[in-house]
Order: sequence, then C-alpha cells, then structure tokens
Amino acid sequence: KSTDNAGNVETIIDQGPLFYIAAPAQSFMITVSADPMTAGNDISLTVEAKDALSGAGNRAAAYNGTVNFYADAVPGGPEVMDNDDNVDDNYGLPKQYTFTSTDRGIHTFTMRPRKAGSRMFRAEDRDNPAIFGSRNVTVTPTSAYQVQVIADYPSGQQPSPGRMESGVEGSTGTPRTLTAGTAVPFLLQVTDRYWNLVSSAAHVFVTDTDPNNTAVADAYSDFVGSTTITRTFVSADPSGWNVSAFGQGLYTNARNPSTNVPIISQNADRLLALLPGETRVQGKYLSQPYGKSGAPSDWLAGSTAAVIVYGVDPYYNTDPTAAFSVAGYIDTDPYDITPSSRSLVSGATTFVFTPIVAATQTIKVQAASLPPATSVYYTPNPVNVWWSAPVKLHLIAAGQQLKPGLSPYTSNPSGGGKTGVLAELMAGVTTQMTVYLTDDYYNVVKGTTPFLAVSSNNPVVQIDFPNDPNIQLRGMHPNPYQRGLFSGTTTFNVIPITRNQASGLTVRVTDTGLSNATTYSTDTVTGIKVNPAAASTLLLLVPTETA
Repeated sequence: KSTDNAGNVETIIDQGPLFYIAAPAQSFMITVSADPMTAGNDISLTVEAKDALSGAGNRAAAYNGTVNFYADAVPGGPEVMDNDDNVDDNYGLPKQYTFTSTDRGIHTFTMRPRKAGSRMFRAEDRDNPAIFGSRNVTVTPTSAYQVQVIADYPSGQQPSPGRMESGVEGSTGTPRTLTAGTAVPFLLQVTDRYWNLVSSAAHVFVTDTDPNNTAVADAYSDFVGSTTITRTFVSADPSGWNVSAFGQGLYTNARNPSTNVPIISQNADRLLALLPGETRVQGKYLSQPYGKSGAPSDWLAGSTAAVIVYGVDPYYNTDPTAAFSVAGYIDTDPYDITPSSRSLVSGATTFVFTPIVAATQTIKVQAASLPPATSVYYTPNPVNVWWSAPVKLHLIAAGQQLKPGLSPYTSNPSGGGKTGVLAELMAGVTTQMTVYLTDDYYNVVKGTTPFLAVSSNNPVVQIDFPNDPNIQLRGMHPNPYQRGLFSGTTTFNVIPITRNQASGLTVRVTDTGLSNATTYSTDTVTGIKVNPAAASTLLLLVPTETA
C-alpha cells in the first residue's frame, strides 16, 4: 500500500518502473542450433551471460558489454568476425556485438562454419577476456565439389580447409624455390566447396606446364579422397611451373591448376653457344639442339658475328652464378680471327667472331674449370659462311692448290690463297692453268648468296704470256686467248714453247670487261720453269744467226 506524509492511505496507485536484480556476468553459456553441423550451413549461436564461471549460475540479465567471436584456439580457425549483419562465406562468424537492456543478458546470432572437423567457437568480452564462453562442436564436410592440387607438399604449401581469402583459397604457405631436376610432391584431394577433404573417388588426368618436361609422362591418377604424386621440373623459371588435374565434371578452381613452383638452375657443368638465328630454350635437354631451337643464320666471310656462350646445368639452364673463363673458336676455319678468352658474367658472355673461309663452319667453346667430359662444346648445327663480293681474279698454275683464306690478301700477284710449289713444265706438253673469281679472302664466288643478290661471277677473262710470245705466235693458242668463267672458275689448257729455266715463264690473267663490263683485278704468276722437250732434230746455225 501507499501512504502520503500525513499517513493517509492512497487509493489510486500508479505502476512504477520495471526493474530486476542480477549479479555481474562472470562467463557465457554458448548453445547452437545443430551439432553436428554441416560446413556452409547457417547455424544459430546463442550467447547467454551467466553470473558464475564456466557458464553456470543464473543469467546476468544486466550484462551490457561488447562481445567478440572467435573460432578454435590459436592460431584460430578460418572463420572470422563479420563486418556487417549478413552472414557469408568470407567471414562466417557474427560481427562484434554490444548487449542492450532489451537483450536482458541473452542474444542469438547466425554463423556459417566452413572448416570441417572438431571445432570450438568462443564468445569473449572485449574489455575483459576473462568473461568468455566456448562450445565444442563437430562440423562435417558438405558434398564433393572439386579437386584441389597443393604444390610442394608438405614442405612448402599445405591445405587449409575453410580458408576463403582471395589468392590463398584452401591453402597455407608457399612452394619452395627448387633446383631443376628435383622431384616435387603434389597433394591431390577431393574437397567440398570449402576445401574440406571428402572421401570421394576421383579419376583425373595429371599434366604440368613445364614445356620440356617430356621425360615425365602425363597420366591418369585414380584415388579416393587424396593422393600424392611427384613431378620433376627441368626448365629454370623464377615464375615457376604448375600441375593440373583434369577429369569429367572437374573444372578449374583457385587450387587447380596448382600454385607455381619456382625453379632455378643447378650449378653449371657444361657450356652452350647460341648463334644468331637460334632461340634460347632453357630446360631443353632431350633433343638436339640442346638448350635452344631454330637454325643459325648465315654468316659473311670477313664480317663479324656475335655468339653468346652460357654456363649451363645438365638441363641446359643458365647458372647465373657461373663466373669461370671460357675460350671460343671457329673450329673448322684455320684463318678466322680468334677472340681472346672471356669470363662469364651472370652465367654468360659474348664472343665476336670473324670468319674468313666460305664453308660450313662449327663453333667450339671450352672451359678448363669444367669436368673433362663436358668442358668442350661444339655447335650441333654448323653455320654457313658465304663468300663476300667478287673482287679479283686468282690464277693457280700446275703444282699449286687453291687455299681460300690463306693470307696475305694481295693481288697481282696474289700473295696468298694458294699452296704448293710451281711444277716444272716441258716444252710442247700441255699444262692446265685454273682461274678463279674470288673475294678479298680468296673464297671462290660461285654464285648468288643471302648477302649477294646479283653476282657477275662469269666474266670473260684473257690469259697472256708476256715473256714467251712464241706460244701464240706459233699458233698454239688463239690470240687473244679468252674464256668465260662458269660459277666463278675456268681452266685454260696451255702449251709452253720456249725453254725458260732462269727467270721462268710468266702467265697473266685479266678481265676483258666483255661480260657485264666488270673490272676485276689482274693476277700474274711468274717463275714457272719450262724445260726443253727430248731432242728430236738438229739445228745448224751459221755466222750471224742466233738460236
């Protein structure tokens, strides 16, 4: 009853404010709407403040603190607190919540667990972590959804069920950087959409992206749940190579293809020379040309050509740490200008060669610091060296042989380009004089080349005998004695007449200019000894006559 100050009893009573009496919160009691629960399903989670420890006692109805939510113990589960009131696959846990008076110490939230297994969900007072509550539950996978490929398992990357962050979905860690030729383990497993392992059968075709990995055959793999396979990558590439698993009903996902595994070279144990026109291909070790593709471009006699030399491993990957000395040659050209030895820098160096002889040439490089079996490298595809532009006539007499590239590179008389000793001729006996049209290095200009679109290599040339006029005066040869060259060469049949054992016979060849108005330089051969023929008659001289 109610009385006034005078003690009179009031007959009309107004309702007072609602109030309740509660002790301070000391813990939370957590309840869930389902246990076990399925990954990806929305679950109701109720947090009730209690005035005793471990979720015991009465409800602490006056609790108005702020609650944070966590999944599992440190380092924690993949689910985290949301930033809005809409539950989704990216977060999974309710967002931070502050209790109000209308809650009266109890509130129900929605969460979406993703990681399967024995789980623990925890609610904790933001300002006083000693006020908390937890609930152990079982989360089961949902249906099989995809095949996951984990790279460099388990030393590099490992599966992480329930993890949904972009770029790392379903995984943790990164593949190690490995050397070429290392067997890399890959974990294949059937998972649900949240990357939980599912005990389901799979029939997949496994392949990888290393273009030179032909020694490892792509093949089908049959397994239930998960299996481990190995792939051996051979091509060095800092961006790396990956593995894919294809099969009926399987589509690409964030972990299929796998994360790339970076591959670096082994230590250099051999050499590789890359010629102009060829393309470097690291890891190409099963088919010639190793470590490269394509064919060498043609070279021009007397011009320079750059060749890159690499220190490579058994798979023909460049070893950037290689720094030893290397020598280089045109092995089949005895007259090339050989460059000096060079040291590799970051695993490579460049030689500049000057070929002289027009022929099919092979490049040789070697390094004394490498194992004997692999210290020398010859280019498997030779390079075509072509003659340069026609410049001069080159006369070869009996006893001499053509020697392209032999210096000195003079003309009229030609000082190089021939070997041998002039043969002694006999009067009246036919001998042969061969004429060549050559470039500056005595290479015979036989026709057009990739560098010589038009070649006037068939001039009409004339042979003369300045110190033996009897050869033509006696009608042994036409006067003038002329012939056209064919493919840069022709042969004159010459009958010497006059014995000349002192100064020797002189023979000269000149360009008549009758064909295409050419003016190739003259060439002269001197000192050809001519012996008399066997005696066949008597010659009587009377006074005043001279033989």
